[in-house]
Amino acid sequence: MIITTAAMSSAQTNGFNYQAVVRNAQGELVSNSSVSLRITLTDQTGAQVMYQETHNAETNAYGVLSVTVGAGVPASGQTIDSVVWAGGHVGMRGELDGK
Repeated sequence: MIITTAAMSSAQTNGFNYQAVVRNAQGELVSNSSVSLRITLTDQTGAQVMYQETHNAETNAYGVLSVTVGAGVPASGQTIDSVVWAGGHVGMRGELDGK
């Protein structure tokens, strides 16, 4: 029992938090709405996709959505663990589609 508890307390979640304010084409807040979000991590040129995932998220009254990048649905069988962070040149692109 002690070993299991120690292992569970030292486990780390892969990923990082991401928040965005969602606005429509007219610049108005998209409040209390469902949106689909696709997050893409790329190399520094943006040409090579290192990781991509999707989220279904809800905005709050202020148009803010919050997700954990790495906890979404992987788009092509990749995992966030496959991203090479050592070079320090990882770009991120977010794309939204309102429902």
